[in-house]
Amino acid sequence: MASIETYTTRKGTRYRVRWWYRERQFRQSGIPTKGEAKAIQREVEAAVAAGRNWTRPTGPVPELGPALGQWLAALRRLGRSEHTLATYHRHVEAFSQWLRGDLGRTPLLADLCRDALEVWYDHKRETCAANSAATALTPIRMAWAWLWDRYPEEVQPPRRVEVDPGRV
Repeated sequence: MASIETYTTRKGTRYRVRWWYRERQFRQSGIPTKGEAKAIQREVEAAVAAGRNWTRPTGPVPELGPALGQWLAALRRLGRSEHTLATYHRHVEAFSQWLRGDLGRTPLLADLCRDALEVWYDHKRETCAANSAATALTPIRMAWAWLWDRYPEEVQPPRRVEVDPGRV
């Protein structure tokens, strides 16, 4: 039998599904809605009843572009202004285009890391003022935290981006 637990983070209420399989306890955390938690609970109970353990479905690593689009759509649902969304979209698109050129391929979620953001910041710093480069970095960091909540296996945990203090 699986159970659903509720816990609170800085970002709001999250749900966790816990279950036992062959005398070991398992859990799936970070589920954003109760409906998703109930769906996972049903899947877990069906798998355990069939004599196997449930594992989170895995597939190909998602591309970064569509995932960033999901983040912008989530901000729109939260009621962010159209001007803010346009600005965030411009910065996110610039980062995505730069990363595509730097990698020579379509960027994946796994490519979102601190090193990439630091190199992009340095690139932006060469073409604009320090405060403009820092402003462009902000939505990327916000998206990184949001994506890590939704894709913890594919995205590295967000870390502080180190910028050269003499240049800010």
